[in-house]
Amino acid sequence: MVRSPHSVRLHQTIKTGSNIYMMQEYANGFDLAVLLKAKGTVKQEEARIIIRQVVAGIRDVWAL
Repeated sequence: MVRSPHSVRLHQTIKTGSNIYMMQEYANGFDLAVLLKAKGTVKQEEARIIIRQVVAGIRDVWAL
């Protein structure tokens, strides 16, 4: 339901026995965990930009 440049869309969920499968849109590139693992640390200004994007994504979800 959320259409935001800061999040991937969830298309479908399927529950079977003890598993839940979530079908999301394909996110070309990498996520925050991959970025931090590759860089180790980020500078303060880069962290500020990342945090703004995370907060914008959360705000979009809460606006529903």
